[in-house]
Amino acid sequence: MLDLHGKRVTSGGNPTWTNGGEITGGVGTRHAQTYGEYQWCMRSVNMLGTSTIVLLWPKSGHWPPEIDWYESDGDTTWYTMTVHYGTPQANYAVQKTVTGRDATTWHVFTAMWKHDFIQLREDGAVVS
Repeated sequence: MLDLHGKRVTSGGNPTWTNGGEITGGVGTRHAQTYGEYQWCMRSVNMLGTSTIVLLWPKSGHWPPEIDWYESDGDTTWYTMTVHYGTPQANYAVQKTVTGRDATTWHVFTAMWKHDFIQLREDGAVVS
């Protein structure tokens, strides 16, 4: 089990937990993969003022595309799933908000990304 923690910093960086502030924990890979199935088990405690995000970021570093499989502002009762596409000058997004959740308990997420298909499942149920 990997346990990622964050804490508010009091000097340097961004001590007020605002957008673009401190990155408190993350997992990445240098493996380049365009499509596939990704699965993870997670829970999140209420940390209002911080964000919880699970995403796929382009290896090229050129944005977009970006797929935010799970994104919350720290509230544990909802999250959004967003697909960003287009160009930096013409950014388009499709977003779904998932409500009525309890992120403080463990959930299994499965993300499927194909050429013409994107799907997210939470505990086996399709959410997108």
